[in-house]
Amino acid sequence: MSIEGHIQREQILQSAPIAPEMPLREATVFDTTFHDHLDILQPGRFLAHAPTVLVVFHALTGGGHEQRVSSITKRLSMSDVNVCVLSLGRNLFHEEGGIYDYGRNTLVVRPKHFFRPGGPKGTLLATNEEVPRRVHDAHDWLDAQREDLSTLLSYLRPSLLGTEFYPMGYDNNPAFKTIVELAGDIKKICIVRDFTVGMPELGKHLGIFDRLRAIGKDPDTIFKTVEPLNSRRRDILESHYKAVFVMGDGTLPASLGMDPQILSWLKSQESCVLRQVGYASEAVPARLEMPDEHRPILVTAGSGALDSGSRELYESIVTAFEQGLFKDLFRRVVMVLGPSYPKDLGDELISRAERLAGEQLVMIRTLPSDQLAQLISNSAVAVTKAGLNTTLACMTARVPSILVPKHDAEQLARAYCLSQQVNNFLPVLLDPKPSTVSESIFHLLEARHRIVWPKVENVIGDVYVALEISTMLGVTEAADFTRLVFEGHSSSSLRVAI
Repeated sequence: MSIEGHIQREQILQSAPIAPEMPLREATVFDTTFHDHLDILQPGRFLAHAPTVLVVFHALTGGGHEQRVSSITKRLSMSDVNVCVLSLGRNLFHEEGGIYDYGRNTLVVRPKHFFRPGGPKGTLLATNEEVPRRVHDAHDWLDAQREDLSTLLSYLRPSLLGTEFYPMGYDNNPAFKTIVELAGDIKKICIVRDFTVGMPELGKHLGIFDRLRAIGKDPDTIFKTVEPLNSRRRDILESHYKAVFVMGDGTLPASLGMDPQILSWLKSQESCVLRQVGYASEAVPARLEMPDEHRPILVTAGSGALDSGSRELYESIVTAFEQGLFKDLFRRVVMVLGPSYPKDLGDELISRAERLAGEQLVMIRTLPSDQLAQLISNSAVAVTKAGLNTTLACMTARVPSILVPKHDAEQLARAYCLSQQVNNFLPVLLDPKPSTVSESIFHLLEARHRIVWPKVENVIGDVYVALEISTMLGVTEAADFTRLVFEGHSSSSLRVAI
C-alpha cells in the first residue's frame, strides 16, 4: 500500500465544530472579453446591488501573504459584500488539492499577464506560461497587463480596493502601481503584517551571528537594516489610501511590532487612518482525546519552498530513518511536504519512505490549511520552520516545537527569541543533520511538559479587518461581529489571551 496520504484521519484530521457554511449565491456569468484577460481560479457568486471589494495580493514562495488575504476575504464573504481576489503571481489556492479557502462566494482571478520576480537580472516579467521577458523589451507586455487590470475594474466597479503589503513592499511589481492609478477615487486600504526592524542589533544580542559563522554563513548579508517606509511609499499612502490595517500587535516573540517611526507617521496622518488589528491565524481546534503514544511527530516546512530549506529538513528526516536513528521512537512521523515542494523531489522521498519497513513514516504532499491546523493541534511534537503562520499555530495549540529557521533575519530572530522565552526548551537547529534532528525529537518528547508557553494576544485580526471594511461600506451592523467570528473560527481560537 502506498504510504502517501496514509493516515488515520478520524483520529488526527477531525473537523473542528463550526457553524454551517454560508449558502452559495447566484453565480455571476462572465463574458468572453473577461476570459480573454483573466484566468478565473474560482467563479464568483455575487449579490445584485451589493458593494464589491477587490483585494489584490502577490504570493511569493511562502504562504503568509495568501493566508492573510484568504482569511479576511472568507470573513468578508459572510457579509452582504461581493468579494473578488486578484492574485498577481502564483498562488497556493490553485495548486492540486487546494490550500486556502477564500470563501465559497468569492471570485478569485489572475491576469493573463501576471508578474513573477526572480531569475537573471532584467528577467523580471513573465506570462502565465512563465515565458521570461526582459524588462526593457516588455512595453507590449505591460500594456497588455494594464488592459487586463482595466477590464477587471470596469467589470467589477468595486467600492473599495485593498492591497496586501503594497505600498509597504512590492515596489518592483508594476501591476500594483497600475491598478492603484486605474482605481482613481475608489477607496483604498493597505493590509500589512507587522514586520521586523532593527534586526542587526537583535541578531547580535541573541548570539545568532556567531552561530551563523560556525556553519559558514555570513551574518552581515542576512541581517540588514532596512527602511520599510521611504518617502516614495509615504507619498503613495498620502495620495491614495484611506486606511492601513496592521496585522499584529507586537506580542509574538521577534515580531517587535511595526517600526515606531512608521507608527508615529501613520498616527499623524488625518487622511490615512491606522488600525492595529491583531494577528490572523488559522483556527486551531481543541486537541482530540487519544492515548499520547498515538500523537504523531509532525514535520513540515510550510509551503515547502526550496529557498526555505525544506529539502535539507525532509532529507534529514528520511535519512535518519534509513540510518535506524528512530528505531526506539514508537510513534508515527507525519511529513507534510507542502504545495511548493517540487514533485520530482517529493516522488523520490516517497519512494525512499516506501522502502522502509512498516508504516511509521507517513508522507502527505499537501493539506488544506484548516486540516494542517488540526494536525498541528493533535501532534506530540512539531518540527517546523519559524515562519509566522506555523509559529502562531504551534503557539496557539501549545505544541512543543523544534525550530529549523530559514536563514533569514526574521525567522532566525523569531526562533531564538521564542526559545529563550520558554527557557531554551525548544531546540533551534541551523543545520538539521539526521543525528541532531533525531536527538532533538527524543529530547523534546521528554522535556515537553516543562514548557510554559507565552501568551498570544488576539488571533482574530482577520475578523476585525472584515468588520472594518464592511462598516466602511455601510453594510454591516456592529452586532454582526459575533456572526463573523463564530462562523469563521472554532470556539477554541476565540480566547483573546491563549
